[in-house]
Amino acid sequence: MSEMRTTTLGRTGLKVSVLGLGAGTRFGKLTGRDLPKARRLLDTAFEYGINLIDTASIYNQSEEILGRLLNNKRRESYVLNSKYFPIKQDGSPVSADQVRQSVESSLTLLNTDYLDVLQIHGVRPESYRAVVDLHHDLLKQLQAEGKFRFLGVTETIRFDPHHQMMSLALKDDLFDTAMIAYNLLSPD
Repeated sequence: MSEMRTTTLGRTGLKVSVLGLGAGTRFGKLTGRDLPKARRLLDTAFEYGINLIDTASIYNQSEEILGRLLNNKRRESYVLNSKYFPIKQDGSPVSADQVRQSVESSLTLLNTDYLDVLQIHGVRPESYRAVVDLHHDLLKQLQAEGKFRFLGVTETIRFDPHHQMMSLALKDDLFDTAMIAYNLLSPD
């Protein structure tokens, strides 16, 4: 088996594998056969040199599963990213208190003291400014408290097929990482 190539993650200086493990909504449940499958998947990822793990608070039980499975791994051996969802059903931003609760909950479920990268998840272009204006000061405070090391942003291809939010984020220059939607639905 050849060694996994690495790259630098955005402006973080963190060395990560060029492939990451996305522990999304289909990562599993805590019951039945899902937990052993998730363990095999995670162990295989580590075996092949993958050290970047990405999850989110809205990915079902993914954070709790990872918290259990990563318990026996040295924390500095992997880069852990999680996300919070910044808007309510009506499109308005969640409160600063809700952001703090989401981050604290992620840390508890993931059984860790800090995230390497906290990402604002699926920001829509029309709510970008309101989210940044309401959340940025709190996010800087949480970062200063050691809850996360770097700040990132992710877009949503469903509501932003032309990457308009990312253009706004690049102009603001507030983020250390950016997760851009690049898939079969959006090959550009």
